[in-house]
Amino acid sequence: MFEEIVCEIRRFVNKKSEDGLIDVRNYHEFPSWERGKDVILRGELAYELGKQGSALLLTWGEAENRIYLPRKNGGEWLAVVIISEAEIGDSYECFRAMRDAFYSLNLRGVTIRSLPSQMRVWLRVGVDASRRGFSLGVFGRAIIESMNSLDFIRATDVILLTSREEIENLKEQFSKGKKITEALIKMHEENVLNCEECDYSDVCSEIPELRRIRERMRKEKG
Repeated sequence: MFEEIVCEIRRFVNKKSEDGLIDVRNYHEFPSWERGKDVILRGELAYELGKQGSALLLTWGEAENRIYLPRKNGGEWLAVVIISEAEIGDSYECFRAMRDAFYSLNLRGVTIRSLPSQMRVWLRVGVDASRRGFSLGVFGRAIIESMNSLDFIRATDVILLTSREEIENLKEQFSKGKKITEALIKMHEENVLNCEECDYSDVCSEIPELRRIRERMRKEKG
């Protein structure tokens, strides 16, 4: 379902890695972080990522528990790409489980706001968390641990970008990923299987797995 998108994103970040702009790290290189739900107020804020623009993409593909990190912080932008190596049975149920795992990611001293269906995510990092060593690497490890706790996932890679230029360069991939996700959700949650009434018929026509899901659901409804 996400093969083409993942391939293009990996090609992009691998080139950035070769150019020395992105580090590829094993997630065990970063410490685990205490879990807890905190609301960071303006007076407690050290920095914020995703305020100006953000992207969030939940996908599946080959993974090695790696974290891809920018060498330079690009400012208030943030993109999070999660690629999990998984045994996918029901695509919708697997996506929903991954979405819920990300939604429930609470880290002490950090406020995480996310809208996976709209591909949005942003972080507010408190002064105390920043002083104690919270970083994007720590965030990446927490994501990997959360995804890998799901019984159908074997490994997860997390790509983190903070540059507006990098995010803009991947705009097409993020947009297509959003449409695939929205089509998957619409088929299951809005019960729309009539292509003439659907805004995502072009995506379903392009993605074989979405076509198979649509036809299976039509047969089930008789």
